[in-house]
Amino acid sequence: MAEPRSGVGGPLLAGAEAPGGELRLRMEDTVRRGQAVPIVALLVGSSPIAEELRILRAKLRVIGQQRVLRCVGLVSAAGGEGKTTVSMGLATSLTQDGGRVLLIEADLRRPAIERYLGLAPVEGLGEYLQGQGDEVVVRRIDPHGFQLLSAGRGPAPAPELLGSERMRHLLEALRRRFDFVVVDCPPLGPVADSVILQDLLDAFLFVVRARHSPIETITKALSHLKADRIAGVVLNDNHEILTSYYSYSYRRYHDRY
Repeated sequence: MAEPRSGVGGPLLAGAEAPGGELRLRMEDTVRRGQAVPIVALLVGSSPIAEELRILRAKLRVIGQQRVLRCVGLVSAAGGEGKTTVSMGLATSLTQDGGRVLLIEADLRRPAIERYLGLAPVEGLGEYLQGQGDEVVVRRIDPHGFQLLSAGRGPAPAPELLGSERMRHLLEALRRRFDFVVVDCPPLGPVADSVILQDLLDAFLFVVRARHSPIETITKALSHLKADRIAGVVLNDNHEILTSYYSYSYRRYHDRY
């Protein structure tokens, strides 16, 4: 398990004013002890999944030469597509370029990233959007390098807050602080939360798990978004790419919603 410790000198002014006061980031280092979390181990090194994530990173860089792509949301049609896993993997891969990368957990109804990473829950995005202070806790996930703003530990706030001015100010401040922001968004099928976010993000990557959702479900989900909001589609859990061992491990620790 991991335990957080205070790091890099305490609260830092993010450079933007949020409604009700200045937005402040409290940066913390996360010290991991014991064995690595299995799902994270698959995202680094020389595994087939890690190699595919490096290809995704390279393609994202190419698309970024044609349009601004510094704040990208990952979204899916339904639960179980693996968007949270891909979000963590992309954030991990992007740090290998030496940039400052932040992963935001915007799936406020069913957060999972802290559990996946073996971290104790802390106040996060949900508490900030509800006006509970003007400080957000950002944790550096070592040894993987990216930083995390989790969903929080309280009851999920009203989904409309994802499209609020408070959310807009937060993303503006984080764009200035980080080179790349990855946003793990709620699935499009069950709820409309990600639709609210689309005008605040540069674009979405749409995650589709092979042999999972019917084409009708995917088509309906895509119809909720503006045509220019989709920068690309990520085909996930493709047996032609994954070996049987990694495919089994990946499904075992798969994003369950």
